Amino acid sequence: MRQTKIRLENGNVTATDVSQSEARLNVGRTQLFAAEANYASARAVYRQVIGLEPGRLSPAAPVDRFTPHTLPAAIATGVAQNAAVTAAQHNVDIATHQVKVAEGALYPVVSLVGSVQKNYESALISLESFNASGVAQLDLTQVGTLQFEKPDFNRFPCLKLAYDALNAGGTAPALLNAANEVAVAAFLEQRIGFRQIDRVIAAVMDELPQGAASSIEAVMAQDALARAAATRIIAALPQPENLGQTGAPSSRRV
Repeated sequence: MRQTKIRLENGNVTATDVSQSEARLNVGRTQLFAAEANYASARAVYRQVIGLEPGRLSPAAPVDRFTPHTLPAAIATGVAQNAAVTAAQHNVDIATHQVKVAEGALYPVVSLVGSVQKNYESALISLESFNASGVAQLDLTQVGTLQFEKPDFNRFPCLKLAYDALNAGGTAPALLNAANEVAVAAFLEQRIGFRQIDRVIAAVMDELPQGAASSIEAVMAQDALARAAATRIIAALPQPENLGQTGAPSSRRV
């Protein structure tokens, strides 16, 4: 500013130039005062929240490294993690089950009613009625010998996962059920192999925390998380060349 006034005295600049310089100087001072006020306010907030005086402050690291770098990756992340997409997928599942319930109500119901008459020498007639459902009643005396063995968890890994979820309790059975439905649907669509179903379920059970089933909302929320996690895990699996032989069963142990 001093140099500008000297140039004005020498006739190199006009009074307008000097006024403009003074205005720019005042704007800079105002911005400096505002920055100092913001800095003091930020330190006060830090001291109020943390309880200590702020030390050496530095700019925060950018979050760009957490964002997908390609459009397909961004779409896949949105489908797997966006709450609105997860809710929409869950609503589709609910609508599908409601359609199945409605279709089941349209199926015909067969009811068999019979009557039996027996004549005795005393000329009395006894009427007996019964209902038949089409399935014979189980008579253990006619079955013969029954042999029970411990289940082979190596051949039936999903059974082991079911026992683990039952023992864990809480929302574990809901997680297992949701992951199983998504995995079986993917198998029926030939996107994974049969021996990959238990791997998907085990991965979901290992990834998601299992809490208390305190309300229906908590269970439904865990169901939605399990479906989203199973969808993401299936998308990351390699496409099996032979859907009948896709590897050994899961070796997960609890």
